[in-house]
Amino acid sequence: MIDLESELRAAQALASDPRCAPAFDFPADLAGAGYVEIAGTVYQPAGHGDPAVIVAVESGGELIDLAAIRLRDRATATRLGVATLLGEDAVEAALLHDRALLVYSSALHWLQAGCLGVVVLDWRSVPWALAGVSEIKCATPHLEEQVRLAFALPANFPTITSLEARHAA
Repeated sequence: MIDLESELRAAQALASDPRCAPAFDFPADLAGAGYVEIAGTVYQPAGHGDPAVIVAVESGGELIDLAAIRLRDRATATRLGVATLLGEDAVEAALLHDRALLVYSSALHWLQAGCLGVVVLDWRSVPWALAGVSEIKCATPHLEEQVRLAFALPANFPTITSLEARHAA
């Protein structure tokens, strides 16, 4: 059984190590550091792996997963494969107060922005995860196009890459 809280505490401890601490100005209760191996959409902690920022993924105030952002290329994966968004509570706030939802392309940008808005971790979830939001503001034009495309695809398509790969084959 994976103990998310223990893994998050270990990541927070590494981030507070004097060798790492100068680079970590993120909220201490949400992020830490670690070494990971990413395989598809999930990651495993690995002492010999790539350096990463580890972020708590919460829903309704409960820790439901962890996300790792590999520093080398900003690839993002989750520990359990269950999280769809970082900042899920921002969707509820946007719906409740009928205000724009900010969408960031990277968990690092989201952390630097004070954890306002969301980061999409699973693009297949966009049509239902962001359903009902009246206005979405994206950090970049490229991200805007990704969000538009995610809403346009039927929910059963795996990813845009897979669709292109099918047509190329």
